[in-house]
Amino acid sequence: MLKEAREAAGLSQEAAADFLYIGRRTLYSYEAGKTHVQPDVLIKMAELYRRPDLLDWYCCEQCSIGQRVAHRYGQRRQLATAVLGLLKELSDLEALKNRLIAIASDGDICPAEQAEFLAILREAVEVEKEIGELKRLAAAAGLGLEAVEIRHGEKAA
Repeated sequence: MLKEAREAAGLSQEAAADFLYIGRRTLYSYEAGKTHVQPDVLIKMAELYRRPDLLDWYCCEQCSIGQRVAHRYGQRRQLATAVLGLLKELSDLEALKNRLIAIASDGDICPAEQAEFLAILREAVEVEKEIGELKRLAAAAGLGLEAVEIRHGEKAA
């Protein structure tokens, strides 16, 4: 995937290695799958190659933590489809809001509420996935990866 992304960006191995501040043999090793790419290098690759989907690939395929928590995305959707998907999932979650409030109101999830709470949580995860899709579209539109990164504790402007 890394080699194909570099070639699609029209870069030679030498040129890409120079931009990434790594050796050509190191880049070859990453592209051949002989060495796991370092996360900071992969972020630079995603930016250089204009391929934000490389981050998803890395998290799902290379990172042991990401394999447990990252969402797998298929082919990028059109903006209208992604927005409608998010609105649908938000509507589904809104329909469950009162039950979530009732479950949380006593500060505990009792055994009788566990299955329902997990179902609500699955809906929340679907919202999260749809937001991720919009972030991918923004990055692919050239808004830059930093435009869609909101770090822990920050609020969007």
